[in-house]
Amino acid sequence: MPWFIDAWIDILSGGTLTIDPNVTVIPASFHVYPGASLIVKPGATLKFRDGNFLLVRGKLDAAGTSTSPVRFTTNRVTPARGAWTGIEFSAGSDPTSKFTYVEVSYARHGVKIDNCTMGLDRVSLFENSGHGLYTTGTAVVTITSSTIRDNSAYGIEHLGAQATVTGTTLRDNDGGAIYAELGNVLLGLTGNSATNNAGWKNDIEYFGGRGLLSADMTLLRSQNLPWRFTGGITVPVAGRSPLPPVP
Repeated sequence: MPWFIDAWIDILSGGTLTIDPNVTVIPASFHVYPGASLIVKPGATLKFRDGNFLLVRGKLDAAGTSTSPVRFTTNRVTPARGAWTGIEFSAGSDPTSKFTYVEVSYARHGVKIDNCTMGLDRVSLFENSGHGLYTTGTAVVTITSSTIRDNSAYGIEHLGAQATVTGTTLRDNDGGAIYAELGNVLLGLTGNSATNNAGWKNDIEYFGGRGLLSADMTLLRSQNLPWRFTGGITVPVAGRSPLPPVP
């Protein structure tokens, strides 16, 4: 029998809420304040009702295992993309938070990272109505050994400061594999694969907006995912070329 919580849950500074292994919780929205912690044990499932969300401004420890992942999803009997809002790590989030062997599905954006530092490892972000992973502001993100699939927009939309992407599978995303804009730094870019994204967008779409590509910025050679420039980019005459060498 799941726990059904018919209230907004605020975890205030100094407080810790632990959800034990193999427990199902059906909450309204969670707000983890700076200095507070939410601990979700392996095998636990949080099923959010329509429009609700998990906002993390403190610490989230969601550390599943390969056989007992942590799941964040919808409470609908018949799941639908965008049923709930998703998970947001915002300014004040503890950079030591754990987010590994986690599944996020049927949200708007699976995970949004805004103005904070966060690492995601061995996660699965799927069947969301927006992006699987969405970064904004000064976000610094690392994602490794993960699967991002079957989302209605991009697998990853990176509008934050820096994202390191390695060993990650991006497939069947309706917008494309990865989208970034001028000034949004992408690192790593090894061991990734992209298939059947928007039919042919198995690449890194880099939107320039007719902006100037800095002479001291280097676009890394991406293993398996080619760069595709859109919107116009001006390459400076002086200084070394910021473009990766042609293989």
